[in-house]
Amino acid sequence: MLLLTSQRDTGEAVAETSGVRRLLRSAPNAIRPVAPATQLGDDTPVRASERPASASDIKQILCGGDPCSLHGVDKVIAAALADPSALGALFECLFCADAVVGMRAGDALEKIARIQPEALAPFTRRLLTDVVDVDQPSIQWHLAQILTEIELTAQQRQRAIAILKRNLERYEDWIVINLTLRALAHFARDDPGLYRELVPILRSHQADTRKSVAKRATKLLAQLQQAP
Repeated sequence: MLLLTSQRDTGEAVAETSGVRRLLRSAPNAIRPVAPATQLGDDTPVRASERPASASDIKQILCGGDPCSLHGVDKVIAAALADPSALGALFECLFCADAVVGMRAGDALEKIARIQPEALAPFTRRLLTDVVDVDQPSIQWHLAQILTEIELTAQQRQRAIAILKRNLERYEDWIVINLTLRALAHFARDDPGLYRELVPILRSHQADTRKSVAKRATKLLAQLQQAP
């Protein structure tokens, strides 16, 4: 099990790196193609000729560094936003045998989902099928975040809710639980049936011995009960 907690604040999903903060401020729904270079948090330009377009290139960028860091994430986000083939290669890294690479790929895709959610539309089916089968907590907590950002049909929405319920029962990882509860609460805001089902679940998690989980459950319960 891979627990990479030093880089994130589960209170509000993910601790932004400086480069991603700039991307988020620049355009909430779209990012213009960058040319000739994109400057990111590590101050290393990613030029068009250097943008990775294969899974092996993306994997190489995401390898190395402190296993608890988001090494290479800024760089692959810039590449994926500029080049659909690089985005496809990044997606394939979710299935990498190297759990650190998979975690970093998930982090990059989650940030892309918030920057440009429509970019992940070609991968919706696989997010709801193939990615579900990756038995790695850090992949599943990023999946929970991604599912709340991308556009889903009514059928896909029900599939997403079923996945989240399964993960809540399957994993003891505190980050998975935090972010899965958060995603379920997101969907419950306009789903009365899910709301009724989620309230007792949140109440039970208020007694969790892990303070972060108990605090999250209390906060979500209050938000749901205050919602019109």
